[in-house]
Amino acid sequence: MVMNFASRPLPPRYQKSHEATEKIKRFIRNGGLPPFETEGQLQAIADAFFPMDKQAGEAFVASGEPGDNFYVLESGECNVFLSNGTDEPKNVSHFAVKPGDDMHMMANFGELNLMQNSPSAATVVAGTLVRVWAMQRSSFDLIIGNTPGPHNR
Repeated sequence: MVMNFASRPLPPRYQKSHEATEKIKRFIRNGGLPPFETEGQLQAIADAFFPMDKQAGEAFVASGEPGDNFYVLESGECNVFLSNGTDEPKNVSHFAVKPGDDMHMMANFGELNLMQNSPSAATVVAGTLVRVWAMQRSSFDLIIGNTPGPHNR
């Protein structure tokens, strides 16, 4: 489904390099977000992402906490931990993107918390120095919140 973003307010814009903007656009074009009708709409969405760096051991999202951002890993490694509440959290997933590689579908997180307006089921921790591009909940809601689809039933 191609989205028409023209009738919605634009999310805030964050300055970034041309290279970073193009990486984000490729992520969107490759299925990272629903497709948009025009290059201008795609640009507005790419502009809504801002950079965030975390050191090894720092958490992006903690289990049980509300989600505040949608994250797309640009470089580094992250680990995903689940806990059943009684045992030590288990490392259930690991994803990595090497510097210079394109961002891809398997290296993003936080969208379910935002779409379902629910606390995080997992804790996501940087395994190395990590660079992500993040989009605030308010911007994500502007873009995705009114999009028809299974997440809005």
